[in-house]
Amino acid sequence: MPNKLKVPPNAGVDISRRTAFQLAITATVALTSPHIYAASGAKTINWSFMHHLPATHPVAKLYSAFVSEVLKATNGRLRIKLYALGELPFEESQTLEAFQTGTVQMAEGLQGSLAPQLPALGLSGEPFLATNHEETMIMVKTMEPYLRKQLSPFGVELLTVLDKGYQSFFGNGAPMSSPGDLKGRRVRTAGRQIAEVVTLFGGQAMQIPLGDVPSALGTGVVHTYITTPVSALGQGWGDFTTWTYVANIAPAPIFLLVSQGALAALPADVKASLLSVTDTFTVQASKQLLADHENALHALQKNAKTNTTATDAQLAEFVAKCKPAWLQWGKEHKLEELVNMVANQLHK
Repeated sequence: MPNKLKVPPNAGVDISRRTAFQLAITATVALTSPHIYAASGAKTINWSFMHHLPATHPVAKLYSAFVSEVLKATNGRLRIKLYALGELPFEESQTLEAFQTGTVQMAEGLQGSLAPQLPALGLSGEPFLATNHEETMIMVKTMEPYLRKQLSPFGVELLTVLDKGYQSFFGNGAPMSSPGDLKGRRVRTAGRQIAEVVTLFGGQAMQIPLGDVPSALGTGVVHTYITTPVSALGQGWGDFTTWTYVANIAPAPIFLLVSQGALAALPADVKASLLSVTDTFTVQASKQLLADHENALHALQKNAKTNTTATDAQLAEFVAKCKPAWLQWGKEHKLEELVNMVANQLHK
């Protein structure tokens, strides 16, 4: 029987096939969200901000604080309405479509769902390239010109990037304590890039739906999984976790996107206030998200019997094995220059 783990606070379509109901929602939001109306003698601009989290999720609560600060800083002239998971007929992979239909003016963008359309985003998912906050920010700054160029045809630009922690190895059964322990091991992963780490070291990467992971861990289908600590707790996998091997495989940044047209249409003082609030929010939100990451990791470690942190020599071994994969990724996406720039800046 798994140990019951107490989760700490803050841990964690093709348009032609849409139903008439979905299209009605989209049309309604598109018509009302950008509309400007007079309120108390001042003009108020309405924006819509879409994300794919439950409204009660800690990150969603940060978004709520952000829009409240924007409303306050602009004296009520920019009102941003949040749309949580399932409230608009767009999946994560359709975020850019939501902008193009005029349904939203802001949205959360995630590497895993948007990289097929925005290849530069994929660099953030390359294993053992950026393994801490400082490295992630260097990588993001270097990526930014490439990402902006890829976003522009969609009428979208990058507003800011939030750092919300790093993926590591967790599981039950025989614990991991070195890269070599991946050999012959079945590991639940999400995404091709993370799966590549497992296969490079002789393991078997397995794609298992989120809801089936607890059963897989409980029955021995897999004994190892890769994710962030916050996600592990949020999904209830911590109850099946008896060991941790912290290696900070890859970051899980949030890219906040904004409509080019909507941003350009803002009065100069409203735009300045929005950007000022964004700057402050970026620092404070990343600080909170990284604190949540550490709290979740400590909760997992407290419940586990064995906790190991990868040594510098082990991290160097991971990097040496993964670097050819970074370069191959760059070649496939015609982003070799970007990969080399980031690797050189991070001395890898």
